[in-house]
Amino acid sequence: MGAFNINITGVGGHGCERKAKAGEKLYGRCGKFTCPDCAAYDFVQRLKQAGMVREGDMAYGQEWNGETIPVGAEVYYTDAAGRLVDAPVDGGKKFYRFLHRADFTHWPYTEHAVVDDLLTNERKVGHF
Repeated sequence: MGAFNINITGVGGHGCERKAKAGEKLYGRCGKFTCPDCAAYDFVQRLKQAGMVREGDMAYGQEWNGETIPVGAEVYYTDAAGRLVDAPVDGGKKFYRFLHRADFTHWPYTEHAVVDDLLTNERKVGHF
């Protein structure tokens, strides 16, 4: 199985969880069928149960060969023995990777975007 990416831009009801601030957990979900927040969260939970998304796990990555590192990738290094290190070392290698993620962005592409992390169930950025 390969990596996949699902992006949906839609419009709908206001949903729930309007009081949480950045860094706070989202525990007040309403569970209504018409709530976009709850529908997105339920969808991600189904993917988690099927083992397709895991918090903190690597979705895919590869060794850096001098090409431009893709936007959003995380860079990491190994030493000559293949152990993770904090910075480049002689004989080591450079890699890039994308971690599993499931973000719900309210008002995308605006300066007032609010981003919820559906894997950790917390608000990452912004507030209503």
